[in-house]
Amino acid sequence: MQDRFHQVETLKQLTKRGWLAPLLNLNRAGTVFLRTSYIGICMHTGLFDALKQRPMRADELAGPLGIDPQMADQLVEWLSAGVQLGVLGERNGRYRIRSREVRRLLRPGLAPIAAFYEELVYVELPVLLDTPRSLRSGKLFEVADADPAVVARASRLSEPFISSALLSVVEPTGPCRVLEIGCGTGGNILAAAALNPDLTVVGIDLDADVANLAKANIAEAGLASRVEIEVGDALERPAQADFDLVTLHQNIYYFAEDARVDVLGKLARHLKPGGQLLVTTMVRESGPLSGALNLWGAMTKGASRLPLPDELAADLKVAGYRDVRVIALDGFGQFYAFVGRQGD
Repeated sequence: MQDRFHQVETLKQLTKRGWLAPLLNLNRAGTVFLRTSYIGICMHTGLFDALKQRPMRADELAGPLGIDPQMADQLVEWLSAGVQLGVLGERNGRYRIRSREVRRLLRPGLAPIAAFYEELVYVELPVLLDTPRSLRSGKLFEVADADPAVVARASRLSEPFISSALLSVVEPTGPCRVLEIGCGTGGNILAAAALNPDLTVVGIDLDADVANLAKANIAEAGLASRVEIEVGDALERPAQADFDLVTLHQNIYYFAEDARVDVLGKLARHLKPGGQLLVTTMVRESGPLSGALNLWGAMTKGASRLPLPDELAADLKVAGYRDVRVIALDGFGQFYAFVGRQGD
């Protein structure tokens, strides 16, 4: 009875201050935020990989996770936080994956979505957190600040959109030589190769570790004879006008905005007469996710904001491309494809 009295009084105080509804909203939003963050952290640290085989005690998890044995008590509390968030379960000191959502994410086919949880925590959130400090100091972020392996894995979320875009530039038969700029882990190369058995690809990426992942994926798919992966800067690659198609998928914002026309013009030198350039990208002002990515581009040295559709179409024309096409790849106005033909 006494508890009931105090509970009612607490509700009166919360209502009097106008705190009740905001506090309930904060509880809901905070739970979603913390749960999403916890999932991303566990994806990144390997906790879920360790637990997907069987339930394990904290001391058994310490080794796979690289935890200092002296931090055993703190490890238990970290795991207990996951239990409170509904991500983990615990019985007799053994921890397991409780969340159906997480168990679903651990299926191989959903790896890109699982990786995006990591990107939210390790790329998007740090940008939001650190932007005020960077604005005060006048110091921009570096591209290397974002873990390239995480970005490469999460970027596979765009594969369905890019696969759709490829249909507009890849014929089903006949020789087609492709240069893919920033090939990541090779997912888009696989999509292009599946459209035409005569298609061959040179993929190039700045990051050696990411390029090695691409090589492994290409080999596993049995396409090593049709695909070559290089490490390096595509703008420094000798241009021999020997490609039918050059592609840039989700990376046009890695180039400075005032250099975009020059970059697009240089890429035309890799194309045979009449060859095509395909650029796919999220665009600015199209939703929360594009807003976060746009902020990263604006705050990162050498990168740029996301383009607006009309802006990038105009850049292609100024760079000398003809027959420029703009293709909306979804019904939300987020993903677009831009196609231009070599102008010489």
